[in-house]
Amino acid sequence: MNQAQKILIVDDKKENLVVLRQVLRDVEAEIIEASSGNEALAATLDHTFALAILDVMMPGMSGFELAEHLRGDDATRLMPIIFVTAAYPDEQHIFSGYEAGGIDYIVKPYAPEVLLAKVRIFLELDRQRWELQRHRDQLETLVAERTRELEHELEAHRQTEEEKEKLQARLNQAQKLEAIGVLAGGIAHDFNNILAAIMGLTQLAQLKTPPGSQVAQDLEGVLLSARRATDLVKQILTFSRQSTVDRIPLTLQSLVKESLKMLRSSLPSTITIKEDINPQCKAILADPTQIHQIVMNLCTNAFHAMEKTGGVLVVRLQTTSIDSPVLSNGQQIKPGEYVELTVSDTGTGIGPDIIDKIFDPYFTTKEVGKGTGLGLSITHGIIKIYDGVITVESTVGQGTTFHIYFPVIQEEEKKDEESLECPRGKERILFVDDEEILAEMSKKMLERLGYTVTVHISSTKALDAFRNDPAQFDLVITDQTMPGLTGTELAQRMLEIRPDVPIILCTGFSQLIDEDSAKAMGIREFVLKPFTLSSIGQLVRKLLDGVPKREREV
Repeated sequence: MNQAQKILIVDDKKENLVVLRQVLRDVEAEIIEASSGNEALAATLDHTFALAILDVMMPGMSGFELAEHLRGDDATRLMPIIFVTAAYPDEQHIFSGYEAGGIDYIVKPYAPEVLLAKVRIFLELDRQRWELQRHRDQLETLVAERTRELEHELEAHRQTEEEKEKLQARLNQAQKLEAIGVLAGGIAHDFNNILAAIMGLTQLAQLKTPPGSQVAQDLEGVLLSARRATDLVKQILTFSRQSTVDRIPLTLQSLVKESLKMLRSSLPSTITIKEDINPQCKAILADPTQIHQIVMNLCTNAFHAMEKTGGVLVVRLQTTSIDSPVLSNGQQIKPGEYVELTVSDTGTGIGPDIIDKIFDPYFTTKEVGKGTGLGLSITHGIIKIYDGVITVESTVGQGTTFHIYFPVIQEEEKKDEESLECPRGKERILFVDDEEILAEMSKKMLERLGYTVTVHISSTKALDAFRNDPAQFDLVITDQTMPGLTGTELAQRMLEIRPDVPIILCTGFSQLIDEDSAKAMGIREFVLKPFTLSSIGQLVRKLLDGVPKREREV
């Protein structure tokens, strides 16, 4: 205790109070006097006492009655009480004192040292009681603080576990995407080889077919379908992050229509698709696969919003002019001409509490297994790369509308279409591919252009033939994925033998080699299958025309 202890002494006779104060003069405590029971009770309102010494026989309120009042008050019920009396008490009188709450009983006259010793004992007990109370209060404070710390630690642990679960979910999603990518790469390689054979053989058949005939039209239809299949493979590879982006000038009308045609077969009959596509929309600079991805992502989200109730999916495409640098929703945009793609649904809508989060990576409101949380994030990223803008309007229970603005390009930015002319030649070509049908088809294509073609379906046998007479070939065309030696390994061996030999490396798909790395090792050109008669013919002619004639006549 920091403040001095206090002792309450109560006696109706002043001389007795003087005697008590004299006895207690050496005690380190403040003495508070009262001459009656009521005065003593009033004093307890202003002071906290370590001990009370009460006279028993007092007019108005006896010491016993005062003790009962003190024991009935929470503030004084634990205060030690010593009764002092001048009458010789009998046993019953003493018991009455204890029943009233006294803890000691002293009879006058008393030895001062006895009273003093008892007072000091009770003061020490009071000090210890307060010290225990202080320790208890400290302990309660420490317990409360530690409890708060533990609660914070538990909350932090809970948040960590939640974040861990989110990260694990993202990791699982990334692993799924990686697995899809590996699968897509394998499918792309085999599928492109098949498409290469279909397109090549179709073109060979076209060369033998009278122009304008029904067969020629049918063959052109086959080629058109093969090209669509080629685009589909590119879309799969882009979605799985297995291919690079190639932005070209294009109009969106046919792309959007084809995407909706693919989507229609996967939607239930409860969802109606309405198209409003202006055929006069201007060109933009974009990658066709990414445009397809944007349309599919937005339409898939619309489908999920209407999955349970059905509804209407509306897709609009038009050219629009924007004069103000700020859209109606406050978003910044450069004034100018834009191709506006609008995708709207009559689904559940997006609440105002989450609408600002929908473009965040991995944010999704869909059930487990129905969304990655990446669709809108990827869409937003693509549009930003195109210097475009995407906005969203939504009302809960009524539906959602996305507006995408792609900047229109100037006409001079458009690229000329690839020439269909097939340059010819008489040089000697070594063609290597383990797919026999592709090898024979390519041999026929190149021979139609006048070249002498030697084919090998074994890369090791092709190397042996080249090693036996390196000068007999003016050009080498090799596939990449082959048993024995890969295309790059075969090319490296050949270049060690004859560093000047022009080599074209072909592949349906490969994660091991790309155009830059191929050219870095000395390979002149890198071609993705399927290729057309025109494209391979022009590439072959380009390389051979770049080789001095004297080098080819060794």
